[in-house]
Amino acid sequence: MKPKCDISKCKGACCGSVPIPKQYFTALKNRIVRPILRFEDAGDLPEMGGHNVVAITNEDLNENRCPFQRYDYKCNIYDRRPKICRMFGEGKHKYLQCGYLGQKMPTTEEILTDLRSIEEISKICNK
Repeated sequence: MKPKCDISKCKGACCGSVPIPKQYFTALKNRIVRPILRFEDAGDLPEMGGHNVVAITNEDLNENRCPFQRYDYKCNIYDRRPKICRMFGEGKHKYLQCGYLGQKMPTTEEILTDLRSIEEISKICNK
């Protein structure tokens, strides 16, 4: 069973540098909350919905948040969230773990470094 998330404790810490299919930003542009400064390429991942990018909303990558994360830390696209977001907290891969649920969470810099490798992203998606 997937552990229960409590955003009052973590303030949505997992909603930072997440590879999201690029088409989400066009299809759901009216639901973007945080201004996007730029996109980092995360490669083509057909099993995750196509070409993925990481949206950068803060130049301080430790403060980077998903542009769909509301200021009350809830997801503004929860009903249509990407596969990687639905898989989060299962603990099957190092990028899908939550430090607030007793799992080891990677740093934003570790994520962005590894996301440049399509092979690594494919491992995440195929677990």
